[in-house]
Amino acid sequence: MVSVSEQDLLWASFRDSPELIELSKLILATGAQISPVSKSYSVHIAQAIAAGDKTEFEATLKRIEALRLTPEATWLSDDALIFLLLVGLLKFSLTFSKMGEILTLRERAADEFSQLVNQAYRDIYISNLSIDLQSGFIKAVARDISGKGGLDREEVPAVRHSYTVNGRLHAFRPFFKLLVIRADALALEAADNEKVETTSTLIKKLRDRYNDFSAKDYWRLVTALPIRIWLALIVLIVAVAVFLLKFPTAYNLVSKRFFSARPLEFHVTTINGELPKQIIGYFQGISPVSSDIYFVDVELPASDSGLELIASTQVSIISEALLIKTERATKSVTIAPGIRTDNGFVWNLDSLKGPVSILLRGNSNTDFLKDPPPLRISVK
Repeated sequence: MVSVSEQDLLWASFRDSPELIELSKLILATGAQISPVSKSYSVHIAQAIAAGDKTEFEATLKRIEALRLTPEATWLSDDALIFLLLVGLLKFSLTFSKMGEILTLRERAADEFSQLVNQAYRDIYISNLSIDLQSGFIKAVARDISGKGGLDREEVPAVRHSYTVNGRLHAFRPFFKLLVIRADALALEAADNEKVETTSTLIKKLRDRYNDFSAKDYWRLVTALPIRIWLALIVLIVAVAVFLLKFPTAYNLVSKRFFSARPLEFHVTTINGELPKQIIGYFQGISPVSSDIYFVDVELPASDSGLELIASTQVSIISEALLIKTERATKSVTIAPGIRTDNGFVWNLDSLKGPVSILLRGNSNTDFLKDPPPLRISVK
């Protein structure tokens, strides 16, 4: 089994390659849409395989057939292209007259690993997908993508041996590291095959017969979950509880968002401006994972003469800024729209004090969960 840290190292070897990133969507079965990469036959083939589009695969095959087939042709050394060609031929039950010659020309490669790969490719070409100790991980993924069958539990040791023996894993070329990630996932699934099959059957039953799903079916689904999933859920729940207790600001953030999602329980008033028409939308639509909403807590000092609250930020990405004061005891919410300036938003406050929150709503396509806005709070 490949550890999480080793998987990170494997990912690092090809994350800077646009072509391999697109191919990973097919090979790792992510379900994400594959985007075309300029002049990449591999990606075009991957798109056709993912979509089950035999016509598109044949069209790409004709373009490849027109390429020069000489020992000096650089495309012959493209491991991903040749692998996907073979997988596509298997999946769509097609023949390619030049495939044998392509493999023969590739066999001129001198290094041991290239010879191992070429032998695996030749086995796939003749539909020999039996798992062996040397190239089992390549054939396992070829089986998976072409739809020619999954792994049996008895084949798992051979698959794992093929990419772990003699520490060869990190010497692989980037494309084969990508295959290893998928082969390791297939091996893990096959090793726990009985539980995975049971859970998959119940999930399919849930999708197909949602209205007829009984309490007994739900119980069977829950009890069929592997013990590692239960342990992970328990650890996650404990971690979240500790985090919320240790960091009150995080607790307040979550509670405010749930708290503000029930507008009918509160009396809403405003200061320094009219209530925005969209305000009910704010309090009905905000969820704990809204990507265009950013909260920050501020403690306002007491002042006899009033004060000025300044939120310096990148105004071009912010559509509106609101200052929110909630009073749970009286079930009231006071909302103050910020005055937009060149450098942020300003509130001139006469009576508010104590803890308040500033809510920033981003423009379309903002994602504050990934990229929080730059923000500096000051009080005068």
